[in-house]
Amino acid sequence: MKSPLPWLLPALIPMIAPISATAADAPFGLHTKITRNEADKELPKNYEWRILEDMTVRRVWKNEAETAMADFRPRTDQCLFISLAYPRPLSREEALRRASRLAGGEKLEPVRLKEAKRTQLQMMPADVAKLKDGSYLFLEKKTGGRIVRISWYKQPPDSTRLNLQEAVDEGRTALGSRADAGMLTVLKSEEARRQALPAHRDSSGESPSIPPGAAARHSSDEAARHTPAERTAEHPAQRQQNTPAPAAKERTEMDTSRMKDVLGYLRVMDPLYWAGIGAALLLLVTWFFASSHRKRS
Repeated sequence: MKSPLPWLLPALIPMIAPISATAADAPFGLHTKITRNEADKELPKNYEWRILEDMTVRRVWKNEAETAMADFRPRTDQCLFISLAYPRPLSREEALRRASRLAGGEKLEPVRLKEAKRTQLQMMPADVAKLKDGSYLFLEKKTGGRIVRISWYKQPPDSTRLNLQEAVDEGRTALGSRADAGMLTVLKSEEARRQALPAHRDSSGESPSIPPGAAARHSSDEAARHTPAERTAEHPAQRQQNTPAPAAKERTEMDTSRMKDVLGYLRVMDPLYWAGIGAALLLLVTWFFASSHRKRS
């Protein structure tokens, strides 16, 4: 009896090809619904990270074909921004396929971004698509229509997140309160701990591994390395602008918002941290009463 394999192969190949293409389109496993906790478990660990001046956490993955970044808000655990940049621009068809993959397979119908909005967002000529959940996808293109960047914003953006600088508590940025500095210290420690946790799946060599300890050093080294020229390279259309300092009322609102972030973040911290803090307080109280008892004796 002849094997049916030669007859089955022609029928199977069209079914296998789309699966392979879909896997190749996956941007490091990122998608618009991912949370920070899910990213800890599901995405490659070979990323760089930094804490931004608005107290969000940015993770960056790189390989020769693309650079991906995702911003997470610790207070809510949600992803609020994703950017996929391509040193070798993509055709519109390929970019739409990857953008749809990023949006969970949603069919996209992008339209041309109005010039005023494009200027406000400091983008190259771009198309925009509004997703069913109210978020937005942007496809920036160079001359000839090839796509150089796919950006996703959870909320309608008023400005580009690519201009946000790294938060530093040593007088080099506008961190204006002890709450800011304390939260920055907590976020740095927490993000280093998260990167050290094992993922459920391996990175499969998508980009070079970060040496042990690099995550802990990254936040202090990044400010010196991340020059204006490098920021411009990340976003071809952006330019550094001098902006006036916020008014006192705006500063108060900003501090209030950041304090809410601190309180919200404390609510989602690992229970082991609270157990450690409780044990330390118990030891301190025990020592205090023992010391007082000895003095009275």
